[in-house]
Amino acid sequence: MASRTWSAVPHQENLLRVARLFALFVGVGYLGYLLLLSGDIAGLAPRMASWWTPTMVILVFGPGLALGIVAARRHAAGTRWLAATAALTFLVAVATWPMAWDGSQGSQLAGVWLAAFHGLASLAAVVAWPAWIAVVHMVVGCVGVQLINFALRTDVPASMLVPEILFAIMFCSLFVGGAVMAFRTGRLLDETTDETHADAAEAAAQRAFGGTRANRRADPRQRAVDPVGGRA
Repeated sequence: MASRTWSAVPHQENLLRVARLFALFVGVGYLGYLLLLSGDIAGLAPRMASWWTPTMVILVFGPGLALGIVAARRHAAGTRWLAATAALTFLVAVATWPMAWDGSQGSQLAGVWLAAFHGLASLAAVVAWPAWIAVVHMVVGCVGVQLINFALRTDVPASMLVPEILFAIMFCSLFVGGAVMAFRTGRLLDETTDETHADAAEAAAQRAFGGTRANRRADPRQRAVDPVGGRA
């Protein structure tokens, strides 16, 4: 069966256009963070089990990079699937970090590299899922990476944990909230377009019906059998 493309989905042009733009943004963001964080990834690898770093780099960045490619090719179903995968694999990396960590701590550490782009993973969640699920994803991701940073670094007092979590949530909320509003706007535009087309079709049908009746009344042969006007 042929892949479902943007143009194959009727009555959702604006919503899908918004989804494609955000998917492209997320894909480019994953590429940028992979390049920027390569040093941090390599620096944290000695503190992790040998399997964790290469596995999570592939699982976390692979779907994000593929998301941008598929969105550029206008595959709607593939875009949503990869966005969901990117959002989920980020949480998998967060959840598996404690079991792969060797327990060593240090000061002046950059922290876990996942903490740099948890908001980007939540944007992928906005593309894939309803808004409330994306918000839950954002909160879980923010709490998880901040707990990891707190466990990893010795120079952060316990009193700073809650403020760090709240700051991360508020910071990511700016982008996630903006994305949610953009999707809502696209959905409203599609609904308005559908209503406008329906009203125009109804008006055209009424004009056509009125014209037919007028023609029947003007023709004596039609007047004789006009069910509305009665017999002449």
